[in-house]
Amino acid sequence: MRLVCPNCTAQYEVDASLLPDEGTEVQCSACSTVWFQPGQAKDGTMPPPAQKPEAAPRPSRPQPDGQQAERSPRPARPRPDAQTSDGPSQPPQAASQPDTAAPEPANPAPAARSLDPSVAEVLRKEAEFEAAKRAQEASSLEMQEELGLFGPVEGSAHPRGGASRLPDIDDISSTLEPIDSGRGGQSGLPQTQSARKRSFLGGLILPIGLACIMSALYLAAPMLAQSLPALDAPLGSYVALVDKARLAVASLIGVAP
Repeated sequence: MRLVCPNCTAQYEVDASLLPDEGTEVQCSACSTVWFQPGQAKDGTMPPPAQKPEAAPRPSRPQPDGQQAERSPRPARPRPDAQTSDGPSQPPQAASQPDTAAPEPANPAPAARSLDPSVAEVLRKEAEFEAAKRAQEASSLEMQEELGLFGPVEGSAHPRGGASRLPDIDDISSTLEPIDSGRGGQSGLPQTQSARKRSFLGGLILPIGLACIMSALYLAAPMLAQSLPALDAPLGSYVALVDKARLAVASLIGVAP
């Protein structure tokens, strides 16, 4: 007996004795569609096919050719337009019985695309470059241990800590040389007196020199104004300022100018 799937038209050859008289549900092993396959009545007439329920079909699952050949059709509900072919109907094979005929193979899986040799060569070179780069980075990281760093100094080598780093007072005293003083340590006194004399003379000579220069400029202002007319105005202002200072000093000490 031949069973035809109403969905994918897959055909199955089964023994008619395996199909009960009242019919049973079978399932297509290719697309998982379930339909009701009516059985052969005792009087030799076929019962009318049952109406297919309006249920959504199950999604098809691709399976290898070997598994499709080993699986037997499972009971399913028929579609209204499902028909058995060639000759009188025979009982379909029960689901629990082994399948005697292999179903037609499903669509073969697409062949794997072959990679272009030039592309494969480029990918191989990139992989080798990345591997070499990682190896170089790993080797550079491993050499960080040779940086010339010293370990911690053991505490037992210097038990005194910071006190051991201070110089010995006896060693310092032995290196100092006494100052040779001819008159009981008064050798530095003449140097101090000479420095005082130099500072006194410098402080006395500076104001006297400035006073002389200012007096000479005051007395020579008329002659300088005639020789250099451009200095007439500044010299006139300077002479007037000195005259005011003279009058102020004369009035302060009570002497007529």
